[in-house]
Amino acid sequence: MRFLILLITGLLLCNQQGYAANAIEMGNDFYKQCQNFREKSDNLFYGYCVGYIRGFLERTNLDSLIIATLYRKEDPNFCLQPKIPSSVTDDQAVDIVIDYLKAHAKERHIAVPIIVNVALSEAFPCPK
Repeated sequence: MRFLILLITGLLLCNQQGYAANAIEMGNDFYKQCQNFREKSDNLFYGYCVGYIRGFLERTNLDSLIIATLYRKEDPNFCLQPKIPSSVTDDQAVDIVIDYLKAHAKERHIAVPIIVNVALSEAFPCPK
């Protein structure tokens, strides 16, 4: 089931980025640009890091609604990861992704949308 969720999310994200397939950023670049985003001395990088994650969260919420509407089949346990509480701030979500990249350096060559999805899914799994 987890594989199916990651596959669907990956396909939806690739579709979103399809027009700029060569512009998908890898984890190494995102980590380099965003590891010190809290310093805010460079408003451009702060805005980029927070904006990227905010866009991801908005798209994930939309995709979750669409998929839940189409495929839920009245299952009360249906959950599409990540299940991010509305109280999570943008800065907190960026912290989670940066912490994940710091702890998983061997995965930084992977595309950022996949890394963000995995990091947030681990931080906010579906309730059991």
